[in-house]
Amino acid sequence: MTDLLHIEGLRVVAGPKELLAGVDLQVQAGECVALVGDSGAGKSLIARAALGLLPTGLRAETNLHRVLGQDMRGASERAWQGVRGIEAGYVHQDALGALDPLMRVGAQTAATLRRHRLGRRAERAIAAEASLAQAGLPDASRAAHSWPHELSGGMRQRALIAGGLVAGPRLLVADEPTTALDATVQRRVLEMLRARLDEDDLGLLLVSHDLAAVGWIADRVLVVSEGRIVEAAPTTTLMQRPTHPTTIALLHAAKATPKLGTPSAVASGQIPAIEARALSVAHPGAKGPAIAGVDFVLAPGRTLGILGESGAGKTSLAAALLGTRAAATGEVLLGGSAWSTLPERAKRPLRHRIQLIPQSALASFSPGARVRAILIEALRSSSNRLPAHRRSPAELRERSDELLTQVGLDPTLAQRRADTLSGGQAQRVAIARAIATDPEVLVCDEAVSALDATARGRVLELLQRLQRETGVAMVFI
Repeated sequence: MTDLLHIEGLRVVAGPKELLAGVDLQVQAGECVALVGDSGAGKSLIARAALGLLPTGLRAETNLHRVLGQDMRGASERAWQGVRGIEAGYVHQDALGALDPLMRVGAQTAATLRRHRLGRRAERAIAAEASLAQAGLPDASRAAHSWPHELSGGMRQRALIAGGLVAGPRLLVADEPTTALDATVQRRVLEMLRARLDEDDLGLLLVSHDLAAVGWIADRVLVVSEGRIVEAAPTTTLMQRPTHPTTIALLHAAKATPKLGTPSAVASGQIPAIEARALSVAHPGAKGPAIAGVDFVLAPGRTLGILGESGAGKTSLAAALLGTRAAATGEVLLGGSAWSTLPERAKRPLRHRIQLIPQSALASFSPGARVRAILIEALRSSSNRLPAHRRSPAELRERSDELLTQVGLDPTLAQRRADTLSGGQAQRVAIARAIATDPEVLVCDEAVSALDATARGRVLELLQRLQRETGVAMVFI
């Protein structure tokens, strides 16, 4: 086999702070190497540094850095652009943030072909549709002509995978490529990637918190903790005979099955927290509804689970419940009163009562915003707390620190920019923002999909405790 990626002594610094140290890794043709570890351990930083994609303000140093035999130490951005896409593909963790909202999906899938002037326009369009179909999109032609917001989270994630593979790269660096996918689609995508590994000698560097997926597709596993690789072994060896405490804890957490909430029955005389009556939601210009015939009654302090495959209409339902998308038919009641039928002007002062924990946390933040500013903005929007003009900056800072602590984050994270957070950190900041307004209803749209098993258990326990203490109702997708 041939080394497609070979890195020795990788170090990443932000000013005087060291984020990664002493990282060595190799990816050979036909091999999948997986990076696993707790949220914030440095997995995504390693993946981005491998292809020269570090955020502004971070600097990488290596003793050896070869991509397909080319020495990339000190390489210019122009040199990296000659490698990325055509020789080495990249799949971003945050599909919504990575896709241009003003460009159709097919054009974005074909972007690498266009950038490297591969084929004519019609040929690029055909190749993009073929790559979308191979990535598991059921109607590739329709997806290619869609805008990103018209696709579900899972469909957008598959579009990114299609874009990463469209030019036939020999190396693919994929950061949580199956995070937004349901189990059925995830299996199909993993089978497709495994086939490319076996048939085309593709090399895959996979970042994932899903140890079941890693166990199925990876040949070797590197365990990352606090910016260092603490254990490296063939997959079977590591899964059966882990030696480092971090690995042992990850495997233990993956086997745990935390439970959330209780059945959604409403006691006699109790006012429901939220109720849907004959609700249907349509996509603009689409034939037939995205979802139809939804009826439920959810009591305070209870949880309603919504399950379904990618593209089934779960997120469309969430938007209707939140009042951000109009219902085609039927209505939503909030606290026993009209909600979905209200004009936006009437909804605005009530929005603190129902909050979203989004599927794509990073895309829901302004990239340059500081974490503290994100939380303070949410605190100021809540009308059921002390009015903003009477709340001192010190009180706002103290409360934002409390929120970060509640979701298991160090308050020092408040000074970080949103675009420097890991996927798991961003998801927990999104949860902190959602609970800042003391809502009566939380709509959790894949709220723990971006978290590793350890963090997922902690967040579910946090949500359960919040529900027990505050009586918040949850719609859990």
